[in-house]
Amino acid sequence: MKKIAFYSLSLASILAIACSGGSAKQTSHGDVELIDRTKAAISLDSTDGTVNGSYGANCNDRAGSSWVLHVAGWQVGDLSVDVNDSDCVLTLESVSLNGHSYAASTGIALASGWAASAPKFTEGSNEFAFYGNAKMSDPSFSTTSFSIQLVLSDDANNGADNKAAQYLVSTSSYTQTNEHAPDYSLSLTTADDEFTIVSDANDQVLSVSGHANFTAGSYTGEEYMIRSDLGDAPSFAAVDGAWNANLAEHHAMASSVAAADFGLSSLPTTYTVIIKHQAQADAGSVTTYQTFRITFNQAPLPDGGAR
Repeated sequence: MKKIAFYSLSLASILAIACSGGSAKQTSHGDVELIDRTKAAISLDSTDGTVNGSYGANCNDRAGSSWVLHVAGWQVGDLSVDVNDSDCVLTLESVSLNGHSYAASTGIALASGWAASAPKFTEGSNEFAFYGNAKMSDPSFSTTSFSIQLVLSDDANNGADNKAAQYLVSTSSYTQTNEHAPDYSLSLTTADDEFTIVSDANDQVLSVSGHANFTAGSYTGEEYMIRSDLGDAPSFAAVDGAWNANLAEHHAMASSVAAADFGLSSLPTTYTVIIKHQAQADAGSVTTYQTFRITFNQAPLPDGGAR
C-alpha cells in the first residue's frame, strides 16, 4: 500500500505596513500540505523543506519576483499576496527537501483544481525524482490565509486527484415461475483484491485493478454478462431482452470478474451485471436472472469533501 504523509500548517494573519503614506495593507499567507504517494516514500522532514516559485505579472508589488514557502511554517519573507489580489497567479517551480532541490520540468500555475498533468521533478541536470502536482484553496486570496496542497508520486497517474472511486450496488431477482433465481452476493472491497479505479482531475479513468467478487448463495447461475445500465428496476422482459440481444457477451459464471472487463472510461458511470440460471421444469426450460446495478462514482476530493 502506498504511504501517504500529510503535513498541515496553520498561520495567523498579519498586517504589512506600506512603504508610503503609513497606511496598512492586509496580506494573505499560505501554508503547505505535502502528500507523499511514492512507492519508496521520500523522507519528508517538516523542519527542512521549502516550496518555491514565482509571482505572476499581475501580482501587486511582487510581479516577476520569486517566492519561498517553508514547509515547517510561514516565516518572515515567505510567500504573501495582497488580500483580494485575484489577478495574481502563483507558479510553483521547485521543491527543496532535506537539503536536496528538485526542479519541475514545467511550472505549475496554482489554481483551485489540479493541473491537467503532473510534471516531472528532477534533482540536478536529469536525475528523475518524482512527479508532482499542486492546487491551492483560495486563488482569489479573499482571506488572510490559503493552503497549497502538493502531491508527490513516482507514478504519473497518481500526480493528481486520484483516489479509489466509491460504489453503489443494488441487486434484483427475476423469475416467471417457482424456479429460484440466483442469489449471489457481490463484493468490490475484498481484502487484497479491491476493485480500484484511478482517475485524473477530469474524472477520466487512467487505470483499474482488482476484481468484482461473487459469493454463491443457495442458488447459482451458469452464465453472466456485463451490460450498460438497464435502470433501477428493469422488468423481466427488459433483462431477458438484453440477455438475448448480446449473445457474444455471455461468459461462463465465475467467482470473480476483473475490473478491466467493465471497460470503464470516465466517472460517474453505471453498469448492470446479469447472472442467468436455466433449469428444466415440467413445462420445459425455465430461465431466471439476478442483476447487480453498479454505479462507479467520482473519487472523493483529497480533503474528503464532495464535488
